Amino acid sequence: MNKVPVRVALQSIQDWCVLHFKDVTHDRAAPPHWFLTIPVNPGTLFLLCIITSQVEKRAYYYQKINPKAAQSLVRLEARRFPFLLKESLIDCNAIELLSIEELEKKVNRERGLNIEAQQIPSELKKRIKSAIINSPLVSPAIKKHLNP
Repeated sequence: MNKVPVRVALQSIQDWCVLHFKDVTHDRAAPPHWFLTIPVNPGTLFLLCIITSQVEKRAYYYQKINPKAAQSLVRLEARRFPFLLKESLIDCNAIELLSIEELEKKVNRERGLNIEAQQIPSELKKRIKSAIINSPLVSPAIKKHLNP
């Protein structure tokens, strides 16, 4: 695990990356998860999307509640990133806008956080950005942070 303090690690994020941490708002038995992290204002404000391997379950859920939202799930093949052992997806419908303080509070201090991937391909960034902007479930206040 990373020995760098959580705040220092978060302040160092200047571009899109994938973080791995145990979210204290999730069930105590839940494992740590990967999160796509987009710095809106580097070091102070972030957009956060969970990456899940529950592909079929998440797709079925959105197909039931809002079929258009199912189109805002960005699939990632296994090994897209070295840590993905099976097909996963980025849930661009459930994006959060968090200050550094809010994000820091989500991280389980005992487990810390790791920056797992710092090179997000530009074609993947475009797909994610489009999925967030086209999601019927994402608020305009969040979408405006992705527009130039």
